[in-house]
Amino acid sequence: MMRSRTALATWLTAFAAMSAAGGSARASKLLTFDDVYGVASEMPIYSGYGGLDWQNVEAMNVDWWRNTGNPANGYVHGLTSGSQVAWVPTNGSGTATAVLSSPTPFAFTGAALTSAWMDDLTVRVDGYLKDRLVGSRTVVLNTDAPTLAAFPFDAVDAVRLTASGGTLNPAYGSSDEPGWLPALNFVLDDVRLDVASGPDGAPPTEPTDPTPVPEPSTLALAGLLAAGWWLRPRRRVA
Repeated sequence: MMRSRTALATWLTAFAAMSAAGGSARASKLLTFDDVYGVASEMPIYSGYGGLDWQNVEAMNVDWWRNTGNPANGYVHGLTSGSQVAWVPTNGSGTATAVLSSPTPFAFTGAALTSAWMDDLTVRVDGYLKDRLVGSRTVVLNTDAPTLAAFPFDAVDAVRLTASGGTLNPAYGSSDEPGWLPALNFVLDDVRLDVASGPDGAPPTEPTDPTPVPEPSTLALAGLLAAGWWLRPRRRVA
């Protein structure tokens, strides 16, 4: 009996540790855009880079800006490593929206974001799964340094980034110039993707069971309480 109690206590301790650590494996991927090949100046990011489809997102070689006499702007300041960044152009209607998507769910957990021309630029980041909005976060950007933002999107198949507002940094030009459009362009670097998988290796999917699942810490506590009840001293009956 003593051996079986010891074995049970050992198993429950291991179970508690495993539950507290979580039951899924997670592999991180950092996209620096330095491995987008053939970028002499700027070019659209090809479909499949980083396992994603990229809509209205281009890669830029920041050295090109430096060599053309524009050494200081949000593109240059947004660079965190290497010589290339991703950036979102402003279209003809004066809006800047990018979409990152994949046929299979992925986790979008962080990025370094910088405004190209406007200070106090607002970027809304929306996460979708099967066309359903699962979360949003708003980030305010400036032109002098990246904003390191974390995102709680553990299982999405599309991320939409939309820029609005802001005030033109006077060091970068004037809004009175002919042909000026609201320059809502912004920079992405060090995009972090995490691929979560269950015990069978399958990617996460949209939950269909409305029954709440206990947190790992709750399961571990319940297991330890059960162990304490089973291992409690028993009074011998005469």
